[in-house]
Amino acid sequence: MHGIPKSCLDRIRPTDGCVVVDLYDDVSPNASIPLEEWRVDRDTLKRLLRRDAVGWGYTLFLPWGTYNPEIKQVQLRLRYEPTKGTPLYAESSSVVFHKVNVTSSTVPGQSTTVASAPRAVPRLTQTGK
Repeated sequence: MHGIPKSCLDRIRPTDGCVVVDLYDDVSPNASIPLEEWRVDRDTLKRLLRRDAVGWGYTLFLPWGTYNPEIKQVQLRLRYEPTKGTPLYAESSSVVFHKVNVTSSTVPGQSTTVASAPRAVPRLTQTGK
């Protein structure tokens, strides 16, 4: 959640709710069942709010406990749940994983997995008034 416009910050108070991030396998037949869900409570949000070159926002660490190397593409769905009122949803974004070979002087021919995702900034939108 980065680049939150100042006009939205006036309406979204970090102490008024929580952020929920759901992770889905983007290509599985069970794509409607989340692989993982992270909830960031209001006290944590209050501590994480920072301004940087992009603007006001949050950098979230999301440890993926159910990781499986067979999963090649996932979707992140983010929402802000205020204590009172309607949740705000960010547009979903997909992350694609690519296996690459890296050369290292300590471990020659080691392979690793890297993720690529669009550099889009999640925008929160309100639904159902």
